[in-house]
Amino acid sequence: MATTIFFVIILGHILFIDYVAASPIYLLGLYPMTGDWAGGQAMLPASQMAVIDVNANVSLLADYELIIIVTDTQCLGGTGTDVMYRELYDKKTTKTIILGGGCSVATIPTAEASKHWNLIQLSFSAYHPSLSDRSLYPLFFRMAPGAVSQNLVMVEIIKYFGWKRVATINPDDAAYYNVGLYYASSMKQSILESRFRVTNNISKKSNSTLGFLRRNLRKFPPKVNEQAYKTYVRPTLEFASSVWDPHTKDMVSQLDMVQRHAARFVESDYHPRHSVTQMLATLDFRLQAKANGIDVVVSESFENDPTIHIANIKRQNARIIIGNFWEQDAIKVMCAAYKEGLYGRKYVWILPGWFPQKWWHADNDKVNCSITELDKVVEGYLAAELLALAGGDSTTRVSNMNADEYSARYNSFVSNTQESLVGLDHGPYGYDAVWAVALALEKADKILKEMDPPSSLLDFNYTNDNMTRLFYDQFSATDFEGISGKVQFTNTGDRLGPMRLKQVQNNQTPADSFTHVEEFQVISVLLFSGITVCTVCGILLAIAFLAFNLAFSDRRIIKMSSPRLNNLILFGGIIVYWSIIFLGLDVNLLSLYQYEIISKCFTWCFVIGFSLGFGAMFSKTWRVHRIFAQKKPTPLRIRDSQLVGQVAAVVGLDLAILVLWEICDPRRASTYKGIIKPDPEDDDNIITEIYTQNVSRYQLYWIGALFIINGLLLIFGAFLAWETRNITMAALNDSKHIGMSVYTVVVMSFTGVPVSFVVEEPNSNYALLSCFIFFSTTVTLCLVFVPKIKMRNEVHPGGTMATGTTHSENVTQNK
Repeated sequence: MATTIFFVIILGHILFIDYVAASPIYLLGLYPMTGDWAGGQAMLPASQMAVIDVNANVSLLADYELIIIVTDTQCLGGTGTDVMYRELYDKKTTKTIILGGGCSVATIPTAEASKHWNLIQLSFSAYHPSLSDRSLYPLFFRMAPGAVSQNLVMVEIIKYFGWKRVATINPDDAAYYNVGLYYASSMKQSILESRFRVTNNISKKSNSTLGFLRRNLRKFPPKVNEQAYKTYVRPTLEFASSVWDPHTKDMVSQLDMVQRHAARFVESDYHPRHSVTQMLATLDFRLQAKANGIDVVVSESFENDPTIHIANIKRQNARIIIGNFWEQDAIKVMCAAYKEGLYGRKYVWILPGWFPQKWWHADNDKVNCSITELDKVVEGYLAAELLALAGGDSTTRVSNMNADEYSARYNSFVSNTQESLVGLDHGPYGYDAVWAVALALEKADKILKEMDPPSSLLDFNYTNDNMTRLFYDQFSATDFEGISGKVQFTNTGDRLGPMRLKQVQNNQTPADSFTHVEEFQVISVLLFSGITVCTVCGILLAIAFLAFNLAFSDRRIIKMSSPRLNNLILFGGIIVYWSIIFLGLDVNLLSLYQYEIISKCFTWCFVIGFSLGFGAMFSKTWRVHRIFAQKKPTPLRIRDSQLVGQVAAVVGLDLAILVLWEICDPRRASTYKGIIKPDPEDDDNIITEIYTQNVSRYQLYWIGALFIINGLLLIFGAFLAWETRNITMAALNDSKHIGMSVYTVVVMSFTGVPVSFVVEEPNSNYALLSCFIFFSTTVTLCLVFVPKIKMRNEVHPGGTMATGTTHSENVTQNK
């Protein structure tokens, strides 16, 4: 009892010490929980899940406890900076990292201000291209790709399809490109007046510098103009902007005019019909397009109604149209495109990839188009986005969960209400963002503890430049497998990761990529069964001939035709028939190892059966040739044993080559890939044909040796058949039938062998080869034995040669 109490006390003491030792690390969370895009509804639960997982991980930030201080930016720039400043001025807690912004209009001003507090800011889903500018946002990182990353994908899409002419369209809306506005009703007049004076001074100075650059750099390329603008004009616009940040529409317009002039200067484009707003939004894309030989034939921007702008795109005969706007503006554009007929197979729309599923079904009452009409326009549009969830595979991520497990756990965490949450597809970004913070802080903490004197994360404050630089380095070196895929950052703070090119088809987004299916090319069971039945019939035919040969072996006509050699011909035919069956057995019915053995059986059976059958046939003809070719009156005795020995020699030579082949250069079964083709039953699949083969390194030489030997055998047989063609004793001389057999085999060989090398498809290849072998074997057996069956009852076989009787009797005696 005392031991148990002591153990409980010690355990409680350890747990208490561990609990006390866990120092809080505060993360300032800027989540858009309400407003135009309340994506924080989905991202916050994911971040909270990640905090639970990180804090439960004893090997990660063991001495600390992550705590997220949650605020609502309302997806507004002013509200975002307001809640951020309130928390940063709260001296009760020191925030180590800023999480979020969420939407661009709230992220841009907070990211511009956070650098003055030495705070790393990691956003979930802000896409604005300006956030990639390290001179403006030196401490900013984001989990979602910026517009620049998507521009790269769009350019590659255009290059892939060989398009050279594109059009762009964007909303002429400062709220889309800028940071959100305050109205001045609640501000003191004195503050407003001072800010107006500052704005006027900055505007005048910037315009003066811009005019100087324009006069002196008129003929320089856009890259030089852009660098000059960044060096001499933009620092004036940005100086202390987080303090005097313009809050009225007039102030924003005044400074925006400077940027509009700068855009025309950089692009050297002063055409009155070209939109400056679009230049500001897609300047990076236009530069990349020009660098790749892509002509942006028209650039349109609209305020409320895009009808006239869509009509202008149509007049310019632009077929490839790139849009950059929110989904509420996209619905207007798609409706106008329907009215103008800019849809169908002749047109391609490339839109942002962050739109929700079936976005054109929402707010449909605001446009004069039905859902059915919008369905026709959006059919086939292209979009590029980062994969928010790394597929439903079984890969274990840094959180010890795969994508499927995350989805199930997330759904349970939000009480099975995930489908109703705004920004659901951005949830994995919120989860991985916390892990990125935890891993970076873990590395930084280890480095701090090894310093002299040692330090810790708790020593961070808003003036500690060295620690901020350390945090920055660790974030830049981030590299782990997250729920959203590989998490890495570029030198501009953008997420490095696989982009998904999606296309809407039949109102649905198809699979993000093709599924590669390996399909073994095998012989059809039905074809194999049919040919096997025919082959068995051939074997039964050969057995019937063999039975006839044995049953009538005492008949004079059978004795004269050398029945023993006839038996060898039949055995050779049966073995060749078996090779057809072996030829049809592949990996459809066997394992790869079994296929290797059966494939060798085919070769051995075919070679030995051919040598045995034709060797015996030609030996008979050779004896007839020898008997009738001699000029001496003395009878020539050639026994069957001598002929069998000749056949054995031919078969033995083939066996020697086969054995040497197997010992010196054994064949091994292997697979290789054939053509890649679409799946006719499923458009999301691509089939890679897999073929099996049983080959060796020097196979061609071994096959050549066998061809030479058996080819010489055929030539020799043809010669003997020609030499004995005038011997008309049918019972004794098979030269006519042998000649026909040789002709059949030669024709089939010269036809079948090349075709077998050309035709790769297994069924066609097997059907051709098996038919050639079956036909040649069956014709040969029938030519040899059918005439004997017809003459079986003839007592005195006919013959016209004077020496016919004498020599035939001599042959009969030699048996």
